[in-house]
Amino acid sequence: MLFIAFGGLGIGFLLFLYQWIGWYFSVFIVTNQRIRQVTQKGLFNRSVIDLGISKIQNISYNVPGLSGTMFGFGTMVIQTYVGDLYLDKLHHPNKIYNALSEVIQRYGPKQQAQIDEEVTTEDI
Repeated sequence: MLFIAFGGLGIGFLLFLYQWIGWYFSVFIVTNQRIRQVTQKGLFNRSVIDLGISKIQNISYNVPGLSGTMFGFGTMVIQTYVGDLYLDKLHHPNKIYNALSEVIQRYGPKQQAQIDEEVTTEDI
């Protein structure tokens, strides 16, 4: 019986470690030109998504249920022309939403068009 208890504890720890590695090594980076999401799944699977700020149409976030509210975790959805980008398990998604909204407002499609227009008129 003791071996079964330790075996269950070991399996539980390995499952926890697998989930923790995915959460800890998954990051997203926001600059004034683009958003990059690096998602780690397990030990050997990593995916990278790169999205220009000018391509973003809409952003929203969701904090699901009591545990999400208590621990401050949620999901953010970034809608683009091509499809939706989901950022899962974000800590304080409301703060990230506000910061990303400011970046989009400052460097978004309208401002990017003005910058491009200034560059082309200066080049002529």
